Amino acid sequence: MQRSYLQPRNLLVRFKADQIDQSARLLDVLRARAGDATELLELPGDHLSPASGGIRRQLLGRWADDPARSQRIEQLAGRLNAWMAQA
Repeated sequence: MQRSYLQPRNLLVRFKADQIDQSARLLDVLRARAGDATELLELPGDHLSPASGGIRRQLLGRWADDPARSQRIEQLAGRLNAWMAQA
């Protein structure tokens, strides 16, 4: 991967309660490359935090949405937008 993946600027997103996350291993490999500018963003949540953003609400109505999960998705979207604006 170090030789074939050339993108120097990456954003890895890790959710603190994600028991199957492998961001640390990937971060080590990416940062071992010369000139790497990879960043790690840690947010509250679990492996499913970014999944189904708004789908429950669309299918079942507003009552089915977990406000905490919605807040985490909005936080993630805001942080991604901010990171992309730095480019």
